[in-house]
Amino acid sequence: PVKNSCQKNLRPLLVTCGGVLTASLDFIKRDFLTCSLDSSHFPFPVIQAEMFLAAALLVAGGLGCVAVVAFRRTASSLSRREGFSLGPLGLRASMRRRRGPAKHSILCLKDMKTLDDYLRHVDSRSVRTTMRVQIDKVFATHELYSVTKSYEHVSWQHFAVIYAHERRLYSTPRAFLVSLLRFVAISLMVGTLDEYYCSNSKTLVAFTSTIVKGSTMRAMWFYQRPEFSQHMIWFHSLRTALTRSLALGLHHLDLGPSIDDKVAQLKEKFGFEYAADWRDKCSYDGPFLHSLPLPAAAAAGTAMRGDELRE
Repeated sequence: PVKNSCQKNLRPLLVTCGGVLTASLDFIKRDFLTCSLDSSHFPFPVIQAEMFLAAALLVAGGLGCVAVVAFRRTASSLSRREGFSLGPLGLRASMRRRRGPAKHSILCLKDMKTLDDYLRHVDSRSVRTTMRVQIDKVFATHELYSVTKSYEHVSWQHFAVIYAHERRLYSTPRAFLVSLLRFVAISLMVGTLDEYYCSNSKTLVAFTSTIVKGSTMRAMWFYQRPEFSQHMIWFHSLRTALTRSLALGLHHLDLGPSIDDKVAQLKEKFGFEYAADWRDKCSYDGPFLHSLPLPAAAAAGTAMRGDELRE
């Protein structure tokens, strides 16, 4: 039993370090010879500065891995995960005092019972076509499918997807550090993972994490590889969140903040209100819910969730 326990605890460390090293090596290969650091800012040659930066990334990655494994070994109880999750959710009292009112995209579901009720609520014809036709058509064309898992299954594959997603927005060093912080946060939180795969490959191409607390569902995280950005995966995850929320009889769906105005406007097109007082409008009072319906089960109105089941 002791040997099995050690192997179980060491495995996340090994696979996570693999993901960290992969991203670091990508940084060195892509930017090591092209980095335009100004040598006047450093008391040593530029090449040493670049080597120092790469080493710092490796050290930061190692510390992040240690933090994840240490938490899983000594503080992996569900109650502690729930407590940690309050911070990224923006529900911790201390965070409310420090931060300004960041806007969230929220949707009231009190007068809706089914997905058809939601679609009648939306004015846009293109939204109804997307939800009813286009998503399934694109998924069938590209042979995409989703797998639902619990929060314990976060692995280095998720880090690789986060890094590929953030690399579109930031330079390599910043993308790596942002990805590492997001990965550590996801690893320590509760939530239900919906992973997206292509039948032609076993590689994870996208994933989303969903959390339910009180009578509100929060679509917490969404990351995808850039080459799959036109495959309507985000729209599929939105439809899944809607069907689950309606199947569970929740009052609100919270999509969180938006990276820019274009994303916020897209969410408004789908009927969401971009509100600064989202904490007052959404009811987060109550316990976390850890058993969510599978996408197909939610559409059928049955509240069951399986682990590692393919949709």
